[in-house]
Amino acid sequence: WMVYAIVVLNGFALVVDNPARTTIVSELVGDDDFPNAVGLNNATMQTARIAGPAIAGPLIVLFGTAVCFAVNSLSFVAMLVALAMMRGSEMRRRPPIGRHKGQMRDGLRYIWRKRDLRAALLIMAVVGTLSFNMSVITPLMAKVEFGGDAATLSWMVIALGCGALVGALAFATRS
Repeated sequence: WMVYAIVVLNGFALVVDNPARTTIVSELVGDDDFPNAVGLNNATMQTARIAGPAIAGPLIVLFGTAVCFAVNSLSFVAMLVALAMMRGSEMRRRPPIGRHKGQMRDGLRYIWRKRDLRAALLIMAVVGTLSFNMSVITPLMAKVEFGGDAATLSWMVIALGCGALVGALAFATRS
């Protein structure tokens, strides 16, 4: 039950985190650079997905998981410093869009009428439903299916991150 609770809480956090991360990118760059900036932001996240397990795997094997939690918490200091150094006066803020009844329905209707947007939404629904729990399944797969340990899991997550990084960089270079 504890794993389910953690996964549900993580999902609630991602509902806030992902849009906020994309929004801040739009405030840092102009409209012309926005698609590339989103790709580079994603590349940064994928690089962390590669570096984190590459560091964590050996640390877990040598010192246990507690050290990894300590190192991970220290890694957030750099992010807090970077956020504190941002100059709000240089952000490209837009006035907020007013809220009105039926806004979500109108947005979903618009997406459904556009074939490319509809396809992207359906693909994300399938991917989100079936694979966003990879952080729960992958450790079990590394241990049960492959008979491995933290190092095995580390290599699996690094491989996943490498593929995602290549995709993010390819996206960032598109016009």
